[in-house]
Amino acid sequence: STGWSYGGIMSNRVGCQLGDQLRAIAPVMGFGPDLAWGDASGCTKYVEAGCTGSVAAWITHGRQDDVVRFCLGEFTRDHWQDANGCGQSSTGIGPGECVQYDGCDEGLPVVWCPTDLDHSPPDYGGAEIWKFFSRF
Repeated sequence: STGWSYGGIMSNRVGCQLGDQLRAIAPVMGFGPDLAWGDASGCTKYVEAGCTGSVAAWITHGRQDDVVRFCLGEFTRDHWQDANGCGQSSTGIGPGECVQYDGCDEGLPVVWCPTDLDHSPPDYGGAEIWKFFSRF
């Protein structure tokens, strides 16, 4: 499942709720699956998602995003990193600043691609998402 903005939020929820049936997600400028809020004063996570299983995740978010704040993208990354048993160290993969976290559970990689964009997907997004999904 992949999607941009609300589609990214949906992809996170689908990955969470159908983690025992779905293989991978790629949320673009979305957040979740935990419920959170971000505004000019900061970001707060206030409800854990209670997911079923885990999915591989390719995540991108823009530091200049003023629609879905960057910290919410970081919450997304942190959720899947924890859910998939990943460590804190990472290895560069793909274009830009993309990294894949080390030590993730077998078949459950987490790729994080922060950008300096606003609420816009990176030019390389489609090709990299397809490459990621093709691994499965």
